[in-house]
Amino acid sequence: MRRYTAALLFTIISPAALAQIHVGLKAETGYWQTGVDGDAVGMLTGANIAYQYSQFFTGINYLTGNYTIDSQSVDINRTDSDFSIGYIISPTYNVFLGYKQTDIDYINSEKSIQYQELIDTVGVGGSITQPINEKWTLVGTGSIHVPKTRYQEINFITKSEGYGQSLLANLAYQLGKNTSASTSFRFQSFTVEYEDGLSLTTQLWQLGVNLGYRF
Repeated sequence: MRRYTAALLFTIISPAALAQIHVGLKAETGYWQTGVDGDAVGMLTGANIAYQYSQFFTGINYLTGNYTIDSQSVDINRTDSDFSIGYIISPTYNVFLGYKQTDIDYINSEKSIQYQELIDTVGVGGSITQPINEKWTLVGTGSIHVPKTRYQEINFITKSEGYGQSLLANLAYQLGKNTSASTSFRFQSFTVEYEDGLSLTTQLWQLGVNLGYRF
């Protein structure tokens, strides 16, 4: 039996990058310690959109891609989608609440067996924004979250609950009046316990790039 639970993060666009509407394209490459049969490497790509009104903001993110465990000839198809709302306390600080859904398909081409996992997560967190100069801005984000999972392996189904945390450092550069680019590093970790008593801890390190436009 193999269980792969995705590490989670609610991605929040810095308020400094928000006018009214902000759209972006992103790519993230990651190293994933699954906690089961081996370590996986892969990439997710997708898009995001965010909207700000006065001190309030909201955002939607969508990422999809593939991770591979070479030692096990395993492919893991993963899709992340999340929604968040937040409040800007000051130009430096904000807080947010988010919901995320992660779909994972585990595919072993040698054995032609497929496993699936659905993860629903709620989380809370905050960000600190620090301008370096007129062009560069540094953002730090931290969050805690509570995942609930549903794991299915042929005729076997089990559920789990757990806890976790995420840390993100983002360095943004203002390319033009309405365009920006950024690079990010994030660390995510959480532990879940299944109904049959199995406890599993996973960790994920990711490097990302983002290109955005604001209206």
